[in-house]
Amino acid sequence: MKKWLCALLLLGGGMFSQTSAASIWSWIDTLETCSASATYCYEYNFTIADWDEEDSTPNPCYGLTACTIFIGHRHNAAGTSGPRTNRSWATGTYSFLTTAETMGELAKSFKSIFSLPYSSSTRHSGSTVATEECVGIFYAAGKNLGTNTSEVSNSSFTGYPLMPGSICGAAPAPSGSCDFNQDVLNLNHGTLTRQELEGHEVSETVSINCTTSQTLKLFIYSADNVQLRDDGSLYSELYMNGNVLGTAGFTLDVAEQENVTVKSVLRTNGSVAAGEFSGSTVILITVE
Repeated sequence: MKKWLCALLLLGGGMFSQTSAASIWSWIDTLETCSASATYCYEYNFTIADWDEEDSTPNPCYGLTACTIFIGHRHNAAGTSGPRTNRSWATGTYSFLTTAETMGELAKSFKSIFSLPYSSSTRHSGSTVATEECVGIFYAAGKNLGTNTSEVSNSSFTGYPLMPGSICGAAPAPSGSCDFNQDVLNLNHGTLTRQELEGHEVSETVSINCTTSQTLKLFIYSADNVQLRDDGSLYSELYMNGNVLGTAGFTLDVAEQENVTVKSVLRTNGSVAAGEFSGSTVILITVE
């Protein structure tokens, strides 16, 4: 009798976003305390995961005489950028910043000169942590702030918004306000027969901890299911507390701590070859 061994790995990440219609996905993988004269000093190890090339949202830099996009972090109470930038791209070097009409066109041109995913680190240093800090791509409309290929700290990069559609992952504690109580959740379906695959369920409980009561929206990056086989013959549908956990997400009120049940349901599409299968995704938390 043929057997299938299925496992699903979920990587947890606390997230903040301005919208659930994602164009740019990013999150902070880990946070490290650093030494500085400032009251708060954190090194954010981050990933800019992807930028949607099909997004029809208007490019806010289109038609302007100048524009700069840059990788920075949310630093101010208004949710805008701080003085540090990890990388920057300006119209003095890249004219497509103002000629691309949509975010998707801009993404396509950007990814032709800069590969994603991109992982690096940047620093927050200040007397306060004034907002849900995160690392993402920001834009300075009408400004040519220069092209930098390494991190710089310059006040000219302060006070600019995230690119439209950004899903920007908030820093974990102690900088952030909400996070999972574990980094990895392993949903293991075990060894199954062909007849047992369709609809097989497995679930685990995980705790979400917040420093204050929050209304959260939870979803997964960056598809509505998790592929367990490249040919699409086997995938997992994810649920949290009985709600579909996909790119649309669902809302959850958390009174500082909430235990939630994450469930994986196997789905088949055609013939599934026997063997070991696994998949992974990132659970995203957004603060409403």
